[in-house]
Amino acid sequence: MESINDMRLNKKEHNFRHVARLLRTQVPPPTSIAAVKYDTQGIDCLIVVLRHIYSHMLPESMFQTQEDKDKETRNPMLALAWSDISRDTESVWVEAKTEVLRLFQPSCAKDSKLRFEHLCHSDLMWETFWSRDEFTMFSGVMMKQEGDPWKHVPTEGRRLIRSIMEVNRRGYPKLGFQDFINAHFMLQKKPSGRLMKYFCAAPKVIRVKYNTRKKGKPFPFSTLKNIYVPVGDVKGSDTEPSKEKGHQKVSYTLIAVVSLADDRIHLYDFMGEQIIPENPSPITGGEQWSLEDAKVGSFELFYMHAGHAKPIDMYGEFARAKPELDQPALQALQRLRDHSKLSDV
Repeated sequence: MESINDMRLNKKEHNFRHVARLLRTQVPPPTSIAAVKYDTQGIDCLIVVLRHIYSHMLPESMFQTQEDKDKETRNPMLALAWSDISRDTESVWVEAKTEVLRLFQPSCAKDSKLRFEHLCHSDLMWETFWSRDEFTMFSGVMMKQEGDPWKHVPTEGRRLIRSIMEVNRRGYPKLGFQDFINAHFMLQKKPSGRLMKYFCAAPKVIRVKYNTRKKGKPFPFSTLKNIYVPVGDVKGSDTEPSKEKGHQKVSYTLIAVVSLADDRIHLYDFMGEQIIPENPSPITGGEQWSLEDAKVGSFELFYMHAGHAKPIDMYGEFARAKPELDQPALQALQRLRDHSKLSDV
């Protein structure tokens, strides 16, 4: 079996800025149902998301422990995400995707098992990727029964440490996007009277499942581009949790959005504008769609930890068109490239 061109194995590729550019601008070549018997658009989307996350975790993400290698053996999508796609042949990707398909054993060409949402939330992805420490959502949970002091609650288990939140406009149409984010970390009172408080561990990535509605004004993209999360830790079992104790707000910036209706993706630079991939693909092409569309939809949003960086509000949802250059300008640009040996503008 022919192997992919793994950038981690090529020492010449250890220019991290160059690696980041390749990870962010290349997408897997589409493979037809005729070639692999199944629709692989969901697989392509997930590989692109992994590439984008890896690109923001350089250089650490390039270096593997034995545990990392074992997980990649179980989940070949993790390794496929490191391919220098421009150097791969089409047959390599046909074989690689066939190997991934065997893991999920689809029953038909468009089996729901192969949709992005199912793949991203699968046990395989949880066990090999999302369960990593850097994606842990909560650093601690505190609970208080009526008449009792506050105490710690164990944070073990998938529900508590997963890095995903939900924003559902269909149920709460009057709340703003940031209001939904804040609600996950507010003091919660259960029907039994029990009080709960969740402390965010500042994961590298936060995922948001976003459900839109047809009625009402859509959230402006500017309110989704960057979010703020209160980060804190449990200071002691007898300490009453409050906004003042052990809390600070950090920012997260949008790096990818997947439309779950049709497994298509928009990508963004860190606090920057939309990225247009180098090679065409169904996951990034087709009819234009927007998070501001006034219709029922479901999306998964991926946010990268930005610390205390101040968001830049100059970028919209879509990349700005580049001005067309006349022939003299193109020739001058080519001379500049030749002189400085630049590979891109």
